[in-house]
Formats: sequence, structure tokens, C-alpha cells
Amino acid sequence: MNQGRRLVLGCGAALAAITAINLGCASPASAETPPTVLETPSGEVFARFYPDRAQRLEVQGAATIACVSTEAGLLTACKVTHEWPLGFGFGEAALNLTPFFRMKGAGTFKTTIRFRLEDDGDDPLYMQVAVPDNRVQILSKPTEAQLTAAYPGHGTDPLPVALDCTLTAEGRLENCVPNKSSFGPEVIATAQRMAALYRTKVPPAYLVGQRTTIVLTFIPPDPGEGH
Repeated sequence: MNQGRRLVLGCGAALAAITAINLGCASPASAETPPTVLETPSGEVFARFYPDRAQRLEVQGAATIACVSTEAGLLTACKVTHEWPLGFGFGEAALNLTPFFRMKGAGTFKTTIRFRLEDDGDDPLYMQVAVPDNRVQILSKPTEAQLTAAYPGHGTDPLPVALDCTLTAEGRLENCVPNKSSFGPEVIATAQRMAALYRTKVPPAYLVGQRTTIVLTFIPPDPGEGH
């Protein structure tokens, strides 16, 4: 269900925000000017390193990295200080982007790189129904914020839940059941509630009552957010 999605990679916006609170963070005892960013990775480079599993499950994420900027304008000794959600490789992806930065000035550099997916209005999302050759356009679906707010339980692991549902004549999903029996009743009930938020265009008559599979990925709230 990744058709109609495009990568929106938020390094530039993140850098602008951090600049306002002393981008580069040289030592308080140092009179040196903190390093500044001259060049960031291109969109093509970002797309190359967006974690595959995260793309498949339509998961967005972020990673904060701390590096040393050299006089030559390169980032070295980089390490991940925070990433969320865990288990998707956003920290590793952020590290893979560091060779594509160009800096001015030496010193400590810290930034948050955000990996985002957005719907492209010129290329709608579709839902496969019954067999791969049949599909119907999705008009709305649960947002990332809704899935995070609805996260079942108090864990820290992302929770992908696949549901098999029936498509109605009104473009809704009903009679959704998980395709794995290992989920508890709270998880199943939460996933069914989120599935009810899907809306499609009115389907052709031959697709009404047919089954479709959706995957809802619940991401727990980031414990480091705001810190």
C-alpha cells in the first residue's frame, strides 16, 4: 500500500530549528564559532537510505546524531544519541547520510534528521481488493498521530497488525480479523477501531463484499520527545 507515497526528508527543517538554539554547540568555554551547514544530502540520497522496512510499513521516524566537524568541512566521529521508533534502522540511516554533509568551521555538531512520508495528491493511494489486479482508491486512513495515540499497552516496540477486512458498498471496512492469532483482545479491538477510519471511493459492485488486507503499525510515543 505504498503506492502514491513520496519521501519528505526533513533534514533542512530540522537544521533550521536547531540553528535558532545554537547549531553546532561548541564548548561553552570556547570562543570558537560553532560549525555551520553549507550543504545537506540531496533528496535522492535521502531516498536511497530511507530504511526499507519502514517504507514498507509506512513508518516515519527520526534520529539525533552528534558529530565532530573538521576544518575540511567533513563530519567525523558521529554517533546516534537518540532514535525513534526503535527497530527500524533510522539511526543507521542517519549515520549513512553524514558523508554527504558539508560544513564550515570545526567543532561539535548535533542535529536531528527526520524521515517523513507524505501522500502525493497527483498519485493517489490504492487498496488491493480480492486479487492483485483489483484495487480501489483510498480517500482517508488513520494518521500517524492517531495510531500513536491509540498504541495498545505500555510497551516500547512498534506493533504492526495485519487485518483481513470486508469492503462495503459505502467504501468502509468491516468484519476485520487479524491474520495472526497471537494478538491479545486489546490489540485486536484497537486495530479494528482504527480500521473503521478507512474510507475508499465507492467500489464497483463486483468488489463489494470482497476481502482486503491492511497493515496498521502502532508506534509508541517517543519518550525522548521534548527533551
